[in-house]
Amino acid sequence: VGCPSTANGTDVVSGCRCHAGYSGLVQASSTAPYYQGSCVEVPCPVRSIGVNLAAGCQCAPGYSGSIVATTEAPYYNGTCSQVPCPAHTIGMSVSEGCTCKPGWDGDIVATTEPPYYSGQCTH
Repeated sequence: VGCPSTANGTDVVSGCRCHAGYSGLVQASSTAPYYQGSCVEVPCPVRSIGVNLAAGCQCAPGYSGSIVATTEAPYYNGTCSQVPCPAHTIGMSVSEGCTCKPGWDGDIVATTEPPYYSGQCTH
């Protein structure tokens, strides 16, 4: 019997390994469907957005980095780090919100593309 669609391998007897971004275990069984267990999609980690690791995750707006699905727990590599507020703004990070300093005008909006924010503060 072949491995389920969420796993790699020639067949259940030879061994099946969950695809990257999936967790679980598939083992041979003597009753139909002749294997037990399953591989389930792992959700995107904190500070990232997307359906799940298998479908792809990206860092949330205002965060930089990357998330890549793997076959070992926690089933991804990478991190998403807060981007500091740009020049002429007040705030800890783009994801938490940045406001223009007094005497400066503009808006800073978190995005998912470098430099991970849009807008500026002008004098």
